[in-house]
Amino acid sequence: MPLTIDWLRSAVRVADGAWSTQLHARGFPSRTAAELACLEAPGLVAQLASDYLAAGAQVLCTNSFSANRLMLARRRIEADPVELCRAAAKIAMAARDAYRTAAPEPAAARTSAARTATSESRRRSAPRSGASVTAVGGEAHVAGVIGPCGSILAVGETPEAQIEACFAEAAGTLADAGVDALLFETFSEVEELLLALRAARGVTRLPLIACMSFDSGPQRTRTMTGQEAAACARALDEAEADVIGSNCGAGASEALPALFAVRSATERPVWVKPNVGPPELEGGVPVHRVSPEEFVEPFATLIEAGANVVGGCCGASPEHIRRLAASLRPKRSR
Repeated sequence: MPLTIDWLRSAVRVADGAWSTQLHARGFPSRTAAELACLEAPGLVAQLASDYLAAGAQVLCTNSFSANRLMLARRRIEADPVELCRAAAKIAMAARDAYRTAAPEPAAARTSAARTATSESRRRSAPRSGASVTAVGGEAHVAGVIGPCGSILAVGETPEAQIEACFAEAAGTLADAGVDALLFETFSEVEELLLALRAARGVTRLPLIACMSFDSGPQRTRTMTGQEAAACARALDEAEADVIGSNCGAGASEALPALFAVRSATERPVWVKPNVGPPELEGGVPVHRVSPEEFVEPFATLIEAGANVVGGCCGASPEHIRRLAASLRPKRSR
């Protein structure tokens, strides 16, 4: 079954967690771009993908965030972005296909711990009146991830035509590889994201998910370049992004004001994938200490405020996603 907007609207859906921080935590060299693991340690990437699906993720992202030509050049990474995108898509789709064909776990076989977690969640966050409850089965989809190009449009660092070509190459490669949707995430300039959407629309008709990172301002409703969440969402809505939302930012506990702003500006499905909170540095390596229980706590409110897809960004492990999936009774949303 393809990923459709109706599927996203029919129940609250769970996306996966972090890729870079998790791959580094699992042994991939911390000073090496995580995207290179698709070629240098594909088994490690495949295992993390499988772990996210087993944890309850219904939308699995590709490990291709920086795998575009301009970003690789900026980071002085000598790798072919087309090869990286193809490898990332191949790994994620293989994990998706294996998950889809595996027999769903019978309800009677759930562990007592999972039943307890679900029961506790239901007491804390009952569905809104009229919401329908659906079971999480073996359906999962792959979102091909594309991050920013690394250039600041406002100062004209790189010609727009070159930026658009960069995004078209990444989008076309991922689409041709067979992903179910394209996810543009962690953008701080809406103009760059609009350019990316235009480039993608020129090469594919896949659903496009457009996410920005809001981590500035008194209520964390502005990007690092000062753009306000509601204005960004309106622009993305007018550009006909299929799904609009936010990722990363200041953490799940700080995500509500930006979510309100986005939801007020669009009727499209809203994606919320915050990180687990600010990291601490240990030996120059960022370490996230927010527990799965602490991470999950704000999500009942985020869902009531209109989030359609929820997941985790930096620092979110399969265990964070497992706790999130277990805490939610999938229900009909806006």
